[in-house]
Amino acid sequence: MIKNKEASADASQRIFGCFILEVLFFQLVLEVAPIFPDFRERIYTISKKRLANWEHIILRAKQSGEIRETLDTSVLARNLMSVSGSMLNIELEQANFQYMFSDTRMQFEQYYMLIKK
Repeated sequence: MIKNKEASADASQRIFGCFILEVLFFQLVLEVAPIFPDFRERIYTISKKRLANWEHIILRAKQSGEIRETLDTSVLARNLMSVSGSMLNIELEQANFQYMFSDTRMQFEQYYMLIKK
């Protein structure tokens, strides 16, 4: 997950001058969704697919015995999806690229320590 985010951030920085792809995505959604209902529906579909993917991964981890079976799959999936968005809570103009990814990695590691068997 982290390697993918870092690669996306590098490409985003080169192309758009902004290293957090989610910033561009959220700006677009906030500006365009109220105007174009079809676009809003596409974003909703993408979000549901992301949630389903997270839930699938969590279910596989439960089945393999890697994480506790008692966890609420849907709630955990939503929490894990929000980790990358939490980077947006940092003041972006003064943000340190390495800090943001180390913070994201730390958040995922903390979640894993809480949910593993």
